[in-house]
Amino acid sequence: MACGFFASGGYRGSIRAPRGRSDPTMLPDLLEPSAAILGGGILVAGGWDLARREVPGPLWLGLAAVAVALGYVGLPPGSPATAWILWTLVAGVAVEHLVDWEGPIGARWARAPLVLDLAIYIGSVSVVLGLLAIYGWGSPEVPVAAVAVLGVVVLARLLFEARILGGGADAKALIVIGLLVPFFPTTWLPIDPRALAPLSAIPFAITALTNAALGAIAVPVGLAVWNAVRGEWAGTRSFATYTLAVRHLPDRFVWAEEVPDGARYDPDGAESAAEDRAMREQLRRELEARGVARVRVSPQIPMVALLALGVLLGLAAGNLLFDLAAAL
Repeated sequence: MACGFFASGGYRGSIRAPRGRSDPTMLPDLLEPSAAILGGGILVAGGWDLARREVPGPLWLGLAAVAVALGYVGLPPGSPATAWILWTLVAGVAVEHLVDWEGPIGARWARAPLVLDLAIYIGSVSVVLGLLAIYGWGSPEVPVAAVAVLGVVVLARLLFEARILGGGADAKALIVIGLLVPFFPTTWLPIDPRALAPLSAIPFAITALTNAALGAIAVPVGLAVWNAVRGEWAGTRSFATYTLAVRHLPDRFVWAEEVPDGARYDPDGAESAAEDRAMREQLRRELEARGVARVRVSPQIPMVALLALGVLLGLAAGNLLFDLAAAL
């Protein structure tokens, strides 16, 4: 279902932050184009996720290629060679997660991808920490954008391992967001200056992820309301599951939660959306043969679509948690 490791404006009035204000990560006139490209690209990815629960790999690679190029162009004139080399290293680590190179290697030695990944992480983090120790934070030799991108890549890997990001496309989306817009220290809509100030210090991918998480709260709330309205309240399960007619099982993006013993159903083994649908079709046939009319299911949440929402909200209004805290 995926490639690489993840197989599966400012405040209004006198305190308005000017669009061209100094930004520590890239030339100011590249900030808005990067944001616009990200907004358009993530909308396309979110649409694919909603329609198919799959996002084409070339889309991530295309956005990443643009991001890497803009990163080079965005280095201030006269930047030392160290800055160019560091951006090349970090961009390479990010793009490595979007390319299917582990399959052929893993076929020869199953542990090789893990060993190589660990070497890449340890090596790249060691280089960044070493340069920070030598030159200091904010120095021309160590672009803040490069540090932020590497941090987002490591975060995406950790969230994937913890199964908080349930699919490879989710982790890839977070990496591409961080690569294309490392920071976005302003907003398209006027917001409270207390909520605006922290945006210069927090990678934009964190803002997008936070906003997406807040948006995801609507899922259990919506399920609970849906179950209550239909008279199918089932306690705490009503916040995560609902019942579905078995005949609709292949055509809904869901996981079956109550599978009879002996049924052949292993959603974790699906490598693509097509395989996942085939498993649901097989389960439909088995359930109908047993006379089962309805089955309890949980929705496959389109996390890339939620991240797209998080990106658009972040570009427009910043981090919603900061907005809420400033309003209290």
